[in-house]
Amino acid sequence: MQDEARGLLSRWNPWIGLAVAGSVAGILVVLWSEFAPQGEEGAPAPQPFAYETGEFTRVDPALLRYRPAQRIDSRLQQTTAIAVGPEDRIFVGGDRSVHVHARDGTFERALACSGTPRCLDVGADGAVYVGLDARVEVYEPEGVLRRAWDVPGTGSRLTSLDWCAARVHAADYGQQAVWTFRETGETIARFGNRDAGRKAPPFAIPSPYFDLAMGLDGRLRVVNPGKHWIGAFSVEGQLDFTWGESSFRWEGFSGCCNPAHFALLPDGGFVTSEKGLPRLKVHGRDGKFLGVVAGPESLGEDPSARDVAVDSTGRVLVLDPATRSVRVYAPAETKK
Repeated sequence: MQDEARGLLSRWNPWIGLAVAGSVAGILVVLWSEFAPQGEEGAPAPQPFAYETGEFTRVDPALLRYRPAQRIDSRLQQTTAIAVGPEDRIFVGGDRSVHVHARDGTFERALACSGTPRCLDVGADGAVYVGLDARVEVYEPEGVLRRAWDVPGTGSRLTSLDWCAARVHAADYGQQAVWTFRETGETIARFGNRDAGRKAPPFAIPSPYFDLAMGLDGRLRVVNPGKHWIGAFSVEGQLDFTWGESSFRWEGFSGCCNPAHFALLPDGGFVTSEKGLPRLKVHGRDGKFLGVVAGPESLGEDPSARDVAVDSTGRVLVLDPATRSVRVYAPAETKK
């Protein structure tokens, strides 16, 4: 064996080593180019060998369906989640608390939580549902803890909550699963990658961005971010259909795992939020691309994922992690 090793080393050509090193460097450059810092006005900073993404960072005005309407100071040091409640109140999670703002952005109150909110939603009665890593806490509108429960199993990391019709649906990145609970915390259903005999395609979730929402048709919409699609599921895990594709084009989703977040419009359409190349887009109920809410030129160079919510009038509310604020976009054809 030693003689064979010496023979291989004696035949080693330094040009082979350079070729291997060059291949590895090329792969790293491609990966870096997807998430590289951007230059002025949202355009990618010039880099040798980087992809030319100019056509995807500059939005054709004909594609824009929304306009910037307002910016709301969250009054938080860190923003982690956003939701809209009754009367279009705006709920922003971060700093072991949830801050509540009126529709016009006026700060109303703060609710103290036992940990940092990873996700949240609001019930029809104004109760605030907060997802911590492996725990759901429910608060009265004035901030008193109503109840709490732990997610069954181990290793949970909740990334999305949706309250609908006395049920709480949760996306769990840690267990790679979707849960449905009663409002009192009892488990109704669960489906995920570890289920024996699962017929639906497995979820590909490379990073902790795993979002869901209940559709108008009573089926859960769940993102499979590594596969770049959103699927319609029953609460038991039956997959009915999917839409979405991997592409840098406006019609598709770019990067390793997108969309990172989405929210449902009043008509059942979608607003999707991508990280890496920050883009907010609007899609019909069938997933057809309809236009752009905002692109990198408007959103800024921060490649972080931006959580998104929609109010009853169709306004899009987006967390801005760099400024710890909420950006509000109104449909272009309506007034603020």
